[in-house]
Amino acid sequence: GGGSDPVVTGNASVTQTTTVPALGAVYGASVSVYDTKGQLLGSGTTDKVTGKATLTLTANSTGPFIYKVELGAGSRYYDEGLEAVLTTQPGQSLAMLSVVSSLNAEVGVTALSNLAVRLAGIHPENLGQGVAPDFSMDKLNTAQATVISVLGLPSDFDLFAAPIAASQTNKNPASAYGKLLVQMAKHTE
Repeated sequence: GGGSDPVVTGNASVTQTTTVPALGAVYGASVSVYDTKGQLLGSGTTDKVTGKATLTLTANSTGPFIYKVELGAGSRYYDEGLEAVLTTQPGQSLAMLSVVSSLNAEVGVTALSNLAVRLAGIHPENLGQGVAPDFSMDKLNTAQATVISVLGLPSDFDLFAAPIAASQTNKNPASAYGKLLVQMAKHTE
């Protein structure tokens, strides 16, 4: 997926970051960014057309950064297995996580990033609740290596990169990561 440098606005202590959630493309979901102590740094909503969210983080934010995407009632996502856009119903929700050490590109939040982050001991329900995650980059690197190994991916595969997500108008994304997510979705239906 494409990446971009973080945008620094007129106030040099405020940084923006772009998040690309992908089940397939995700529309109208809430996105929050936390520090490793679980403190909220910024939040927003994924765009109803592009599926991306650009967030402004609080002053002097330093990484690593924990990204949390929550689909609640009314959020929509492209289901690659069904080849349809579905709407999350009342009572349904889904939280996905990702972590990056610096803000130098678009950040992917996918089923695979979520798996690695949860294996590393970070749980979405604790973020923003005054409960510090049990986080270390060593744990995250080990969890990422485990996911990559189990799936038979190349050892340099970046689970936290932003994939080009499949969508109703792009059912066969060009990125290898996007293609992998499509294949995984089709095998879970």
